[in-house]
Amino acid sequence: MHSPTVPIAVQIKMRTRRPCGSLCYLFAVILCSVAASSSLLPSLLGAQAVQNWEDPCLNSGPGRLEPGEEAWIRVRAILRDPGVKVSEVCEQLVKKAKNEALRCALGEHITTSSSLVSKEMNNEIMSTFQKIIRQEVSGSVVAVRNISYKGYFQDIYPVFICELEAKVRRDEEQRDADFEIYVSLNKPDRLYKPGEELTLMVRPTKDCYLTVFNVCSDESVRMLYPNERMPQELIRSGNLVEIPSAEQRKSGIHLHPRVRPGRSQEMEELLVVATKEPREFVSVEKSADRKDVIPTYKAAAEEIQRWILGIEHYNRTSADVPYTITSN
Repeated sequence: MHSPTVPIAVQIKMRTRRPCGSLCYLFAVILCSVAASSSLLPSLLGAQAVQNWEDPCLNSGPGRLEPGEEAWIRVRAILRDPGVKVSEVCEQLVKKAKNEALRCALGEHITTSSSLVSKEMNNEIMSTFQKIIRQEVSGSVVAVRNISYKGYFQDIYPVFICELEAKVRRDEEQRDADFEIYVSLNKPDRLYKPGEELTLMVRPTKDCYLTVFNVCSDESVRMLYPNERMPQELIRSGNLVEIPSAEQRKSGIHLHPRVRPGRSQEMEELLVVATKEPREFVSVEKSADRKDVIPTYKAAAEEIQRWILGIEHYNRTSADVPYTITSN
């Protein structure tokens, strides 16, 4: 059973056009300081429950925006990472809130998707992720106003909350029809025995940078590339690249799909996004013990959608490749 979620005694609200500042820093310091004395919380604060903060979209918005149109969207962002630096709390909250605004105004509503509730990888879940990376819309946040910050505790950890209004502009839809990537695996049948080596091969039609996600069978999504051992590099048009590369495999970097205990077969998928400029994907929902893993399909789908919507359509393209791991 979880400990009750309680509001902290001090809440600092800031209504300004500047997302970060001394007041915000003070807010974070106070919240983290009280967290260090969490044993005093029951006597100081009581066990008052807090309303459900999960839905980021606080208004329904204007409906579908046409290319070039703008609209104000009110959103909420939540940051539960207990390891976040105090000096970065507000910056990360506002960044996430802006991305939420893009998703609320332009993206599909993922939170009600039954396909992301299942703990089993299936064709419906694959289809959801495929649709996300192939979205044909993009946009940008051109203004922000009425920013406020709040804080609560859940168990012994601080929960940071930001609400703001963001003006979202939908980009003109200009897809680059000449920008494509062709993906394949080192086994044409895409069938792997547990522990067999998997290598991804990508050939782009234009110079680009790659980001690769692994939709795993255990309900998590892994940021496969780039990472600390495989840094992102410019891929030249027409060149066939391998992930990991031959040199990286010689240095001990390998991809070995596995099945979970008690299973004889698993389905997984690689999502490959190519961008003409480096576009870093940074997760705020990462696993506590593994920074390259987002622990649930739903959280991963939402984060990837936020990231995709912020990349101009003509600057990106994508592909996916499913594969099966079988011990039969």
